[in-house]
Amino acid sequence: MLTFKRNKRNEVQLTKSDDLILSSFRYRRVQRSTDLYRLLPDRPEKKVRNRLRKLYDNGYLDRPQAQR
Repeated sequence: MLTFKRNKRNEVQLTKSDDLILSSFRYRRVQRSTDLYRLLPDRPEKKVRNRLRKLYDNGYLDRPQAQR
């Protein structure tokens, strides 16, 4: 089983894109990364994935219970 661990050395300053990502989770608590790619169409998928990882590492996002 794959488990995810937070990497504490990736400090993050929140951006407008982060605000958009975090506010989208207020309406849908669980989302696929593909949904978030559509939310930020001007950003490459790899950058969105990297940003999601930084938000996760810093405790702004969490994984579903099944993935812990």
